[in-house]
This record gives sequence, structure tokens and C-alpha cells, in this order.
Amino acid sequence: MSHYFLAYSKNQDIRQLSTSGGFVKEVLAHALRSGLVDKIIYPHMPSGLEPIVEITSDTEKLFSPCANSIYQDIPLTRFVRDRIQQNERYAITTLPCQSKAFLLGSQFPLVIELQCGRVPSPAWTYGILTRQNLTPQDVKRFIYRTGEWPGQGRIETLDGRILPFNFRRAWDEEVHHKPPRCCGCTLYNKSPQLVVGDPWRLLPMFSGESGMTLLRVNDPSLIPWLTEANIKMTAISHQKYQQSVKSLMRRKKRE
Repeated sequence: MSHYFLAYSKNQDIRQLSTSGGFVKEVLAHALRSGLVDKIIYPHMPSGLEPIVEITSDTEKLFSPCANSIYQDIPLTRFVRDRIQQNERYAITTLPCQSKAFLLGSQFPLVIELQCGRVPSPAWTYGILTRQNLTPQDVKRFIYRTGEWPGQGRIETLDGRILPFNFRRAWDEEVHHKPPRCCGCTLYNKSPQLVVGDPWRLLPMFSGESGMTLLRVNDPSLIPWLTEANIKMTAISHQKYQQSVKSLMRRKKRE
């Protein structure tokens, strides 16, 4: 049985509005509905430029574009440490440099690790605003990625304007904005139950296609459980998976 997949939400609206096909959102919701966990933990950015870490049993905010990928350095461990309850089980999305803090014990039966190219510094976000002749004080809502693959950014201003920007072009233009720890990152650990990322080199850029998630399942016992979620999963070979991951790793080291 393959442990590697391309996956996305069966709900076309959710797939279209998400960063990479809505897989993570659907799985977090499924973890709650199936009773695997009591609460889910994820960041979202409902207003301005300040992310909020949500710990909740309510999925209402989860399916908003405000809960799409947030390209900021969020100190997840600090936000979560004093808010979890000993008698509750949680599902959480983390970066590779954060996930080890949540992999011990039984309180986190579902850890979803995000493959990331890098965590940009705040200067990268401010640069996007500057090119739109905006300041942080002008921003009502900032969405880094949504829509057709690989996604468009959107800035909503307090005076009612909606300003789109090309996420991939912005990403490529500001490659030098990253913290030093990203330079030595090995991209993923072996322990998280699920590892997800963008299917770079597997999907054509700007083809008008809706997004998908590149998925590695480290715990094969979860595969039947995943098939019960509102997601479509297509198995791919280990070779195909590595083709995408190695491309991201080479790029990460080069930058």
C-alpha cells in the first residue's frame, strides 16, 4: 500500500478557497467529528497582520481563507504551552522545527507537519505592502494564498479596497528574507503522523487547476481513517514524492 498521495477536499468551494486543496482543513475537521481528538490547534489571521492560534472544538473559523497558510514565524509552542488541558487530546499543524514539542505522549494523536521552503521574516510581508503603496495600518485582512494553483494573495484594506498580488512572484522576489535556522533545516522529522506540502514539480504552474496537497502518511493505520474524511486521495509512487521534496530541499539550500 502506498503511503504517498495527492489529496484535496471533495468540496470544490473549500478546495478553491484553500492554500493547497483544503486537505489539512478537512482532516482537522474529521479528527473532531470522528472523536480522534477533543480540540484542534491551528493559526489563523482574521484581521490585520497578527496571527492568532486557535484551540477549539468549533470548525467554523477553520474553513475561512483567513486560516490558509500564514507566512510568518509563529511561536506555536509558546502560544500553546499554557493553554492545553491534561485531560484533552489535540490535533495540531506545525512546522518541522516545532513538531518535536508535540510528538511525545498521547495528548497529540494527530500531528500534521508542514513542509516549508522557509519562514520569511516580517520584512517580506512589509515588502508586499510597500509595492501596493500600503502600510500595516491600512490592512483590514491579509490572505497570503487562495484560489487556483499555486494561489493568489489578497489584501483587503480598511477603506474597502481589495488588492490581489501574485504569491509565487512575491515569494521569488524576496528570497533573502528568512531566519538563520531555516538554513540548516532537514525539512521533516520521521515521527509526525502526517507530513504535508505543496506538490512542486508535480502540477503545472498557473494552469487554472485547483490546488492539491502532497501527503506522506507515516502511520499507515491512519489510511482507512483518512478515507472516511471528505477528501479525495490519489496514490503516487515514492519516486514521484521524492521528486517534489528533493526539488524543494535543493531550492531551500540554494536560497
